[in-house]
Amino acid sequence: MREKDADYAAQLLQRAHSAYSLGLSKPGVQQTASVMSPYIYAEDNWVDDMELAAAELYGVTRDTKYFNEGRSYAAKEPVTPWLGKDTANHYQWYPFINPGHYELAKRAAGQPRRELTKYSCNRDR
Repeated sequence: MREKDADYAAQLLQRAHSAYSLGLSKPGVQQTASVMSPYIYAEDNWVDDMELAAAELYGVTRDTKYFNEGRSYAAKEPVTPWLGKDTANHYQWYPFINPGHYELAKRAAGQPRRELTKYSCNRDR
């Protein structure tokens, strides 16, 4: 993106930082205010979203702060909470997987990579 449109890429990065900062300052789930839809986005978990955001910001900036924060979020939710449940409300644990584990693991090496991969594979849990 930077090579094709540096100004737009910079604007997106600034907005990503802003959204991530908001997540840090106001942790927890966010709810939508549905106008036309008969349902709301009523998610129960949020640390997976922050982990993925940290992984992507680390991927773009290479600032280890984001990598370390991503690992911290990963440790808070090593297994997606819906596993073992037989029902879920609409978007309760959406997206029902945690791509943050994968995105962070592919940017890691050594023990952090093994730890994150273990979360993704649900081994030794």
